[in-house]
Amino acid sequence: MAYCIDTSALIECWTRSYPIDVLPGLWERLDAMTRSNELVAPDEVLHELAKKEDELHKWVKQRTHMFLELDDPIQAATREILSANQLLAKDFAQRTHADPFVIAVGRVRGLPIVTQEGPGSDKRPTIPYVCRILGLRTLTILEFIREQGWTFQ
Repeated sequence: MAYCIDTSALIECWTRSYPIDVLPGLWERLDAMTRSNELVAPDEVLHELAKKEDELHKWVKQRTHMFLELDDPIQAATREILSANQLLAKDFAQRTHADPFVIAVGRVRGLPIVTQEGPGSDKRPTIPYVCRILGLRTLTILEFIREQGWTFQ
């Protein structure tokens, strides 16, 4: 099964919960999933990560094959998502610009979305909130790891 991963999940994984120096095996498995096209993200996730020239950005830059161009179906789905969820496009303090594109990739490709965003609300929509409305499945990074059946020693 393939997945679409959000910026928040990559940041949570790299900087907070499962850094590469502590769990290199996780990052080897994520790398393998990118090579087999089982882990993808829209180009906008790469652009968000480029805002901070850090080790995570270097890691994803070496895996540009995981980033999908915003083709016509993804752009059309993004427009629909933004039209129905206009607050998603507003700039909130922690808001990221890739969110509608991540949701669109999940919708167009029929992929579950890996994200660390909270549940959200109609006044403050998040990826999980919009996905619930659209009937798309979301997972946290830990739920994703468990779904893969991965364990690390």
